[in-house]
Amino acid sequence: MLEKLKSSSAELLAETSTDVSSVAVDVVVMQQVLVFLQLTVDTNYGEWCTQMDLAKPALLSLLSRVYKVIDRDHATVKATRLAWEKLHLYDHFIRNIAPVVNQPTVTMEMVDALTPLDLRTQTAFRVLVSLLCKTVVGIAVTDLQKEESVRKLTSRMMELYIFEVVFSKKENNGSGLPRDLLSDFVQLVAGRDLSGDTMQGIGDSYGYLIPSEAGRVALLSAVMHVDGEPQLREDVAAQISEDLEASVKVDGFLDSPVCLSYLAVLEDDVDEATPIQEAITTLVAAIDFSLLSGEQIKVCDKLQCVAAVRQLLLMYAKQLSVCVEPQEGVVVTPAHEALLGSLQAAVDPLLVASADGGVSGPLRSMRMYLLKAMERQRGVQFVRSACMQEPLRNSAWLQAWIADEETGLVRFMGQNKLPQHNPMKKQALFEPAAEACGSFLMTGAVDTL
Repeated sequence: MLEKLKSSSAELLAETSTDVSSVAVDVVVMQQVLVFLQLTVDTNYGEWCTQMDLAKPALLSLLSRVYKVIDRDHATVKATRLAWEKLHLYDHFIRNIAPVVNQPTVTMEMVDALTPLDLRTQTAFRVLVSLLCKTVVGIAVTDLQKEESVRKLTSRMMELYIFEVVFSKKENNGSGLPRDLLSDFVQLVAGRDLSGDTMQGIGDSYGYLIPSEAGRVALLSAVMHVDGEPQLREDVAAQISEDLEASVKVDGFLDSPVCLSYLAVLEDDVDEATPIQEAITTLVAAIDFSLLSGEQIKVCDKLQCVAAVRQLLLMYAKQLSVCVEPQEGVVVTPAHEALLGSLQAAVDPLLVASADGGVSGPLRSMRMYLLKAMERQRGVQFVRSACMQEPLRNSAWLQAWIADEETGLVRFMGQNKLPQHNPMKKQALFEPAAEACGSFLMTGAVDTL
């Protein structure tokens, strides 16, 4: 122990001029605890979990004390912290997945594979993917009932690894995460097989890794906003663009799953610290409907245009929910009214049909998106009421929409009553047919029929 203490002191002194005698003791204690907690084939998992519970508060307390004296990225300190991080991942597996698998050799296969690796590498990620999608699923999923329970367990572990290890805000990744690891994450979101012969067909099991759309959006957002060199970010953006193009080519439409995930990330990227008027100006400048119809336009550029439209419509819907029929306790100020006017001026031109257009396609979708956004804010009754009040009532786009006599809209504006007009009146023989039917109903005479 004394030799370890001397060695630890020497390592710390080599990189800092601070008195590190007390820190050296803490580091040695932590290192000995970590050695004691290393897993072997003879480990009793029940006792090991108890030891982990006892060690965790003490070790975290020691780390916190060390950080006050030595930089947390000092090589020795960081190595100690990352070793604990790895044990924490093993702990999650043993507590949640090992009982379902019920084969100790599987746990040791994971430990043996990950022990020499940095968890923030493509190799470590693929070890976990293979472990969860092939080994665990192959052993534990014996029927449909168990499939869902196993899916919950494997996805929780993968989310722990991705969001609390790889993208942990507590770790300084310096120049950024490895490009090949980020590339694998993009392929995971896109639902494509990872490269390499051993990963063929693995895409069919991605539902065991990140089954929810929210999880895929969170992962894609983390990848798109990763810290690192400009070249790394450019490479990531280029791959995302390629996957967007490939998904649209395969699916044949812009609403592919990976496109929707990308769109959701863009919509969440509005900086709340940006002044609202500046945000409106920026969004309006980003909207160019010619991008949506151009065959040579990149999919990512089209989606950025769509995201700008949706962000602007959502902002308008939120402001309408504040200013129209204010809820109890809400005071509408002149600033609120001014902002509503600015948003109306920005939104109304987007929702008016061009000279040669109708309400089909994107135009109708944009109008419906605004109404749905209003509904999410305050309910369907509010939407109906707001459409009968300013500023919506006399909006050119709403008046034009009503004039087109779309049955669903007419019924909605009439509080779900059947439309007053008769759509058959436009038919050439309607008038004489109506007169003949009326005569028959009143007199019973059939000669006019």
